[in-house]
Amino acid sequence: KRRRKILDLLRKAAILLCAGLFLTNTEARAGDIAADALNAYDAAKYDEAAALWLKAGPYDRLSADTLLNIGNACYRAGSPGNAALYYRRALSRDPGHAEARQNLRFIERKYGSITVKRPDYQYVLAKLPLDSWKGLLWGGLWMVVLSILVFPATRDGARLRIPALVGIICGPLLAGCGALGWRYYPNDAEFSPLAKQAVIIAEKAVLHADASRTSPEVIDAPPGSLCEVIRESGRWAYVSFATKTRGWIPTEMIEKVIPEKTPEPPKIRKAKADGKSA
Repeated sequence: KRRRKILDLLRKAAILLCAGLFLTNTEARAGDIAADALNAYDAAKYDEAAALWLKAGPYDRLSADTLLNIGNACYRAGSPGNAALYYRRALSRDPGHAEARQNLRFIERKYGSITVKRPDYQYVLAKLPLDSWKGLLWGGLWMVVLSILVFPATRDGARLRIPALVGIICGPLLAGCGALGWRYYPNDAEFSPLAKQAVIIAEKAVLHADASRTSPEVIDAPPGSLCEVIRESGRWAYVSFATKTRGWIPTEMIEKVIPEKTPEPPKIRKAKADGKSA
């Protein structure tokens, strides 16, 4: 029995060691791919950089920063639609990613993308990560609770009661600011469930009245426009915009924000380096 226990322990230790070596090797390989992607980006090989970043690991484990890098590569390569797509994918991982939101808004304003119209104050709120507003709310509440607990724990006239009184006054103000920031933080899920959202990736996309290129045109859809996929029929999708405009569009002109399978590297044209950052 003792020998069997020792063998079992050795077997488990060997399995754990192999698993650790595998994970270490996988992480090292992902790090090498990310480094190669950065080198390709610096060499103005943007399509190659985007493909490498996409292969840096399983798609569902790619960080928001990696998706942001893919978006930057797409923009530098001259594909604003794919850039907007990956900025939105970065925001789906981290809604408070300030750089992804800033870059997305830049593309939407530059190309006139059809998207959710927001009041200016929401863009001001988005300059801080969502977690900051949440932290402000909970921090203010804790400040009030701790300040209240000071009074029964101290004597009359104790110096500690002065900052406690300040906490009772300032805590609700901080909590209120945090609650308002959290409540009115930009959230495109109010327009459509994230699983149904798609982005126009083609540079020249047109909505049609029917699922046919010969049908009447409804509206031009600039790259980066956000739409909701209502239904699909073959190679066509019936979509709706935040402007309530609806129509049919070829499926190759759109990409869902949440891909149904592992996405292929973006098909983007090469562009020369212009010395500007994305």
